[in-house]
Amino acid sequence: MEEALKYMQSNFGSPCWIDHGYDNSPISNREDLACDGTDPKSPQFALGLWKKYGVNYLWNNYYEDSAFLNRLSFNSNFSIPYSGWSDAFPRPEYWVTPLRGDTIYSWRTGFTIDPPDGSLWSYYFSDQRLNDLVETNTDCILHCYPSRVDSSNGFYFFDGQEIKVNPEFDKTLQRLHDYSSRREIWVTTIDKLMDYRLAISKIVMSRDVKGQTVLENPTANPIAGVTVVSAVDIDFPPGFTYEKLKRRGEYVFIFTLQPRLKIHLSASQAIHE
Repeated sequence: MEEALKYMQSNFGSPCWIDHGYDNSPISNREDLACDGTDPKSPQFALGLWKKYGVNYLWNNYYEDSAFLNRLSFNSNFSIPYSGWSDAFPRPEYWVTPLRGDTIYSWRTGFTIDPPDGSLWSYYFSDQRLNDLVETNTDCILHCYPSRVDSSNGFYFFDGQEIKVNPEFDKTLQRLHDYSSRREIWVTTIDKLMDYRLAISKIVMSRDVKGQTVLENPTANPIAGVTVVSAVDIDFPPGFTYEKLKRRGEYVFIFTLQPRLKIHLSASQAIHE
């Protein structure tokens, strides 16, 4: 395992770990999150090696494999539970697993997308479903296997001696690129997403005596990509740099919050400390 982790770090530098073979069989990969990876009494205790080789973000299989939220899906949309049914259901994107003297971060997926051929790409990634993601400000971590080699695959096809990308999958990637270019969907990776989430979790939000919203970065590092979504326009402090987008009846403000900075925001006035 250490040899493999060293190779993965030097060649790919990924901070992610994805469990496979977690069926609790004695001959399976018990050095994982679902089995013995965090058990210091087990010979398959892996936490030290994860930390040694920069693995901080672990896929947690429970939400997907238990399928206990599947009955709350709707019309093959990407959010499970479906975001259109208000905020009544908890949908954690990640969570902290406290251990004795240490901490690891889990992230989840809701389903695996593995179409048998290319005919379903335009269905799943229709503008209707992608616009639903945008309009509900929903996050979705997709679980898929573009390099999977078996007879049921919608990512590529064989043309004689050549392997070619399925044209419908190509169209899906182009569609995602178009949404990304319009600043509507952030197409990213787990490490960038988790780095961002942990950074903005440090921001302290409160109200001042005037009823204004206060955002404070108490850390020694700038926090980039801070995003505020509002139904009305917002006044920022004079001279404060930000980007404003108008999108489907709402405003989106994107900015960097510098170290030790506190800003006061209002729909009518703003002051700067």
